[in-house]
Formats: sequence, structure tokens, C-alpha cells
Amino acid sequence: MTSVLKVDSIQNAAGGAPTAADLGLNVAGTVLQVKQTIGSTSVQNISSTSFAGVGLSVNITPRNANSKFLVQGAMDIDVDANEQTFFTVFRDATDLGSTNGLVNAWNGTNRMIVPVTILILDAPSTTSQITYEIKAKVAPAISGAASRLNSQGCKIIMTVSEIAG
Repeated sequence: MTSVLKVDSIQNAAGGAPTAADLGLNVAGTVLQVKQTIGSTSVQNISSTSFAGVGLSVNITPRNANSKFLVQGAMDIDVDANEQTFFTVFRDATDLGSTNGLVNAWNGTNRMIVPVTILILDAPSTTSQITYEIKAKVAPAISGAASRLNSQGCKIIMTVSEIAG
């Protein structure tokens, strides 16, 4: 015998749409949403010794307060000889790296292109909108040189994925 259940809608006890967890489904580790931004193609000089934006930010509203966020960034940076550039990720005003960031692009010899990859997992414990932003700074100038993003026309990309907790 086959049974069919047809309904127009299902609501949780509070009258809202049920989540997978409300229905008893284990969703931990599931990707809930993904947002991406691609930076400008114009050359950006990095010359500040304090963290400043590089044109990569993502606004995202968590679906669950216990979600984790995987923040990824990829870019190529043109670094002069004897120059050191630090990258970090900010969640709103909070630096998720350290004083000297998450990634250090250092060139001790000749000017060169250095690939930079950023990868961090964050657990903000909120359902309010948050902004993730990649920022960079240079070490106090050793030679007065600078670092540049997009000097060779490379794209800079940032992706933020919400993972169910």
C-alpha cells in the first residue's frame, strides 16, 4: 500500500518556516551560502604601514549563530626588492590575523611577483550582517620601495562560505 501526504505548508511551533535542524536532519558541515567578490583591475599601490583595504570585501548575513565562515583570498602582488607586505582579514573592525597579519610576502633580492593565498576559518556567533575584508600593509620601508596589486593585470579574488555548525 502506498501513502501520499500532501500539504500546502509546514511551520515550526513558532509559526515560521522550519529549518533542516527543526526537521531532525543533521546539517553540520553543510555549505549554507557562498559569496564572492573580484577586485578592481587597476593597479593599487600598498604603501601604508597600517592595515588598509585592498578592494576586497564581502557582506554576509549568517543563517545560523553557530555557523563558521571559511574566508579565502587569492592574489598576486608585485614586490620590490627588500620590501615586506603583510595581509590579514578583518571581520568588521576585528583583525582576525595578528599584528603582522596572516600572510607575509617578502622579497629580499629582486623585484618579483609573489602569489598570496589567504585561508582562515572564523566563528563569529551572530546572525547580524558582518563584513569580511582583506587588508594589507607594508613593513616600515627599508628601501622606500612599494608593493603593488594588479601590476600585471592579475585578478584578486575573495570568497566567503558559510558552513553549518
